[in-house]
Amino acid sequence: MYYEAKTNETKEIKKNRKKVKITSVIFLVILSNAVFYSIIKMGQNNSKLFMQYDFQKVLNVEMVTYYISVIVFISRIARLIGNIIFGDGLENSPEKQIEDSKFDILVANPPYSVAAFKSHLQVKNNTLELLSKISNNGSEIEVLFVERIAQLLKPGGIAAVILPVTLLSKDSSSYVGAREYILKNFYIRSIVQLGSKTFGATGNNTVIMFLEKYSEPPKRMDLVGDSVTAIMCGEELTDWEDQAIYNGYLAQIGVSDEEYQGFVSESTDIEGYSQIEYFKMYVDLFVDLAEIKHLKKSNRFKRLDE
Repeated sequence: MYYEAKTNETKEIKKNRKKVKITSVIFLVILSNAVFYSIIKMGQNNSKLFMQYDFQKVLNVEMVTYYISVIVFISRIARLIGNIIFGDGLENSPEKQIEDSKFDILVANPPYSVAAFKSHLQVKNNTLELLSKISNNGSEIEVLFVERIAQLLKPGGIAAVILPVTLLSKDSSSYVGAREYILKNFYIRSIVQLGSKTFGATGNNTVIMFLEKYSEPPKRMDLVGDSVTAIMCGEELTDWEDQAIYNGYLAQIGVSDEEYQGFVSESTDIEGYSQIEYFKMYVDLFVDLAEIKHLKKSNRFKRLDE
């Protein structure tokens, strides 16, 4: 579901409000009709609600057909009165005002786990980078909608999207790419994990992600990349958030400024790194490599100590 902030004049606003009121009235009338029809068909003359009865007895073929007709009728009325657009959510449609960076708010429950969907996918007027990370037999179509959200939202726009929890944990290239896309484009404001029975049709665990798109340009990831380069090269940290990023990184890995600068300047030997807890795990992995073990046994290496 898309929502675009309106900037119309007072007359247009009143017109839209009138449409909403009309839609609500029509919906209530049809809903009341459906409820009364259900009670009458069951022959109930008391005050019991039809919801209390066995649905296998209540929802016969005739009634289900009736309800479907009501739903179709409501949807048609809503499309005529409201600003509801039918189409492929992955496509741009300029004639329908569906374009990149167009929306302030986006609420979505996209499809997921659709087997071998790529052979049937025919996206027009759009290019999706993450599509190449999904195999021909892949089912992770939800990855594409992560990228689509970033396309549609304006800088500073917000989104609430339901996604399978596997998107946050699996290590396939498509899911890794989706997580990278989220980190590059959004502040993660909140993640709500739902139970496996939240959606009756699927046993998959899901999450609701509340995202806020970075205010751009310049792109935040470009700024972060510049900061990382400055830190890794031992440059003076005076631009943007360089010093704050650097201090936060040192606090995270538990390394002092002096120890890290020794690493950057390559003035600390391997024995020195072995005394620093964070670097020690890398030293242990290095010396345990088969190539290193083979090299240390060679005569050429042994002669270095002579």
